[in-house]
Amino acid sequence: MSEDALKKRKDAIVDGEPEAAKEATQELLDNGVSPIDIIKGMGEAMDVVGKKYEEKEYFVPDLVMAAEAMN
Repeated sequence: MSEDALKKRKDAIVDGEPEAAKEATQELLDNGVSPIDIIKGMGEAMDVVGKKYEEKEYFVPDLVMAAEAMN
């Protein structure tokens, strides 16, 4: 179950979807996933966003949306 929520949260951050990221994070917390593990996963999602930016697949608005979803 938490693997699905981890993937949902990562995808939500990469896609810049704040509400989906919030719901997935709450699901992880409800299932006892450590906040430290949640934060590590958020960093991994932002690494994906950074790579997409470097490859000119994402632009500044995409970075802002990803950051909003991570917040």
